[in-house]
Amino acid sequence: MIYTIRTTTGREDIVVDLLESRLRMEQELGIKCVFHPAEIKGYVFVEGSLAGIHKAIAGLMHVKGLMEKPVMNLISGYHGY
Repeated sequence: MIYTIRTTTGREDIVVDLLESRLRMEQELGIKCVFHPAEIKGYVFVEGSLAGIHKAIAGLMHVKGLMEKPVMNLISGYHGY
């Protein structure tokens, strides 16, 4: 499932980098993908298990919280154009 992480606006890329670094060290978290569409400020999207995402973001700078409902229609209307 894909979940949304709320971040400090303008720090989304830092959160993605920090998550990727943590995932390199702890590969058993079950996270498959981390991404941030540039047009969407203050949010980072993560594909994986809810428990794994909670562990991955614990204590991470610039993370405000996790929306525990999965994203159903991946950003309705967003096609990357």
